Amino acid sequence: MEVIKSLAGFFEKNVCWLAGGWAVEAITGVRFFHDDIDLYFLDEFRGLLPAENDFLDIHIVSKKPDGSYRQVTMGEVLRFSSHAFELKPRIIAGLEVRTVSPELLFAFADGSPDPRFQEKRTLRLLRGINMEKVGGIIQYLPEKSIK
Repeated sequence: MEVIKSLAGFFEKNVCWLAGGWAVEAITGVRFFHDDIDLYFLDEFRGLLPAENDFLDIHIVSKKPDGSYRQVTMGEVLRFSSHAFELKPRIIAGLEVRTVSPELLFAFADGSPDPRFQEKRTLRLLRGINMEKVGGIIQYLPEKSIK
């Protein structure tokens, strides 16, 4: 929880978002087991990232002029719609944080080729979300899109 506290300034500026179990917990209020902290971080703030360690899983995204976001990872390009990253605060353990959207969490859990308990639990907890938003929230783009 100390690491999440240390990110407060980034959450306030909308340049860092919790994902994974911490985001599900912040959105639903249901406690999750956490073996790491999944974060999405805007590229232009890369130099301010916390030090690498075993329990931080950091994903770098860049914001595009149309409001969408792009992540390049292991030769793949992921395009996230403008509503994939929430701007309104959520509260977890008394701390104000930003999270990826419930629709993005659902899309990741639903797209898992081998869903574990956590993915199945996420799908159950988020079953009331707007399914129309889930469909276009993430796209995998051809490798030539890396620029």
